[in-house]
Amino acid sequence: MIRKSRGMKVLMEVLTRRFKGIIVCDGWKPYARFTNRIQRCWAHLLRESKDIAEKFEEAIPLHNALKELYEILTEALENDPPPEVRKTLWQLAREALRHWIMKEYSIEKVRKFIGKINTALTTGSRLSSILVWSRPIIEPKEHCGPMSF
Repeated sequence: MIRKSRGMKVLMEVLTRRFKGIIVCDGWKPYARFTNRIQRCWAHLLRESKDIAEKFEEAIPLHNALKELYEILTEALENDPPPEVRKTLWQLAREALRHWIMKEYSIEKVRKFIGKINTALTTGSRLSSILVWSRPIIEPKEHCGPMSF
């Protein structure tokens, strides 16, 4: 199905309100209005942080930390660990993200980006539920093309 829009009307037409799955997405606002069962696409997240880091030196440590978190979680989840290990990973990842959210940023684009992560952590989306976020349903390279961060 091809549509010119990615708005709420299209989501309702394609998925309907009966949809109970998890939407893997780029953070487009209609998805969050449709459901709180969202998994933020790592490729989009890391590409956005890379783009910001290339423009603003202030964002370089944040981008590097997100890359490192992705690599740590991907490696840790490679062998499909049990729920208690996943829960520990979830807690550690949330703490790592909170660390970066609590920092003060002087550049508006960096603050806006960090705000997306903060919103996800506080609204219960799958970004905050690292159990899902950290075990990609669809590998980023399969979903969004080759990754280069």
